[in-house]
Amino acid sequence: MKNNIVEHNKFYDDGSLLHENRNFENYLFEKIDLRNSKEPMNFYRCDFRGSKMTDMCFWKNDFNRSDFVDSFIEKSIFSNCSFGTDFFNTYFTDVEFIENNQAISSIINCVFESCTFIEEKFSDTTIRDCSFINCTFNNCIFVMNTIDNIEFEKCRFTKIDFSNTTAKDFTFTQCKYDDFIINPDYLGTYLFKETPLNNIIYSYKGDEFNIGENYLDNIEVLINYYGKMKRYYEFFNLVIIYNYLSHKKKSITKLFNIILNNTIHDPHYLRKQKNIEKLFFTLEFYVDSSIINMVDYFSILKDAEAISLDNFGFQEKLKYLMRLNSLKVIVENNILNWDAIKSIPINIPILVEIRIEEEMENAFLLTLDKYFKVVANEYLDQSNGTGYYIITNKYRGSIVFEIVTYSLAMIPLAISLRIISASLFNIYFDYSICKKSVKLLDNNMTKNEVMEIEKLRRNTIERPTKDLEKTARELGDLIKTIKIFINAFKN
Repeated sequence: MKNNIVEHNKFYDDGSLLHENRNFENYLFEKIDLRNSKEPMNFYRCDFRGSKMTDMCFWKNDFNRSDFVDSFIEKSIFSNCSFGTDFFNTYFTDVEFIENNQAISSIINCVFESCTFIEEKFSDTTIRDCSFINCTFNNCIFVMNTIDNIEFEKCRFTKIDFSNTTAKDFTFTQCKYDDFIINPDYLGTYLFKETPLNNIIYSYKGDEFNIGENYLDNIEVLINYYGKMKRYYEFFNLVIIYNYLSHKKKSITKLFNIILNNTIHDPHYLRKQKNIEKLFFTLEFYVDSSIINMVDYFSILKDAEAISLDNFGFQEKLKYLMRLNSLKVIVENNILNWDAIKSIPINIPILVEIRIEEEMENAFLLTLDKYFKVVANEYLDQSNGTGYYIITNKYRGSIVFEIVTYSLAMIPLAISLRIISASLFNIYFDYSICKKSVKLLDNNMTKNEVMEIEKLRRNTIERPTKDLEKTARELGDLIKTIKIFINAFKN
């Protein structure tokens, strides 16, 4: 029986300079410095599908009309080469590109990690759906290209001008710039995280809007322009960025609701689908940062679930629900992550349903009371925590307790349980509005307890002590599932 493992043929430098039209599928190129050749080798119209290149140095080689598909290239150098080449689904790591000419190339769905681009020239080239991680771009030329859906993470840009090319739908995470020029008409399609905007240079030749020297004023000008032109997701993104950079802690919930309603009634099918896709992608991108308040995410998810899709066809509904569920999963994973809860206030009332085995009822009630005492002692400097929760209902069978409390208790419990039990523990979040009255808590608490909570209105949840995590573990041993109603008391 033959095995199906692909074996690589190996490329040897036998002195031949002409390799036109050769099939190098699944070939291994390893430890060859082509700068030692008398003349540059010609790889015109070659097939490099599935090839692997490691410790290679290419110099003045012609790769025009060649194909790299599912290839892997590492620790290599391409210098002064000519590319009119198709790169698809190819992974580059620790590769140097120096003074090459990328003309009429296609670079699709590729990953570049720890790569350097020095004085590269890109012209009439398409770069799409690619990721650049820890890469450096220095004095490269981009003219008449189409570049879109690109992820830049921990990249450095020096003397880079994107203003003479179509460059849109970029994400920048922890990037740095020096002499970085863009066309401001595309700024609304750029998502920024831990990346400065104040030193980006704008180059614009149109007359639709005026660009000045103050970067916040320019963003405000573009917000007004995008709103007037009904470029909804760009408008939404720039409002988020502007609020964050100007330190305006404004809720974006109402704005999102208005934009989403306008978008779903757009008669232009393709534009509608694009705006919905980008709106949800924008929210997903910012979810693990402090740029959007986590409480806004709770309300946005509730509104997005409640919106009517009556004018949607089956495929449209399916796409919408897939995007919504994707956002829910990302938000919930971040709720259960200590690094992402700094924007959740302590005093949000929450309804919780906890399911336990019937024979564990007495032990559960004792441990629940112990847990709230530890919470009160840790967060509120109180020795008694019984006033900070109330059991409002109990359903028989496999017993379900319905408990009303504050986020200062339930979010740490949910996170501690997830850390302890990983994915084995079932924690559900529900964003629908429950009609339980907040007065239940007020009536159950003393005046001093109410005042303690009110004093913490602006405080956020901090990581718990080992004592609280230990008590959460004890409580978790008695629980089968938790269902958390985030919007239990939304007015």
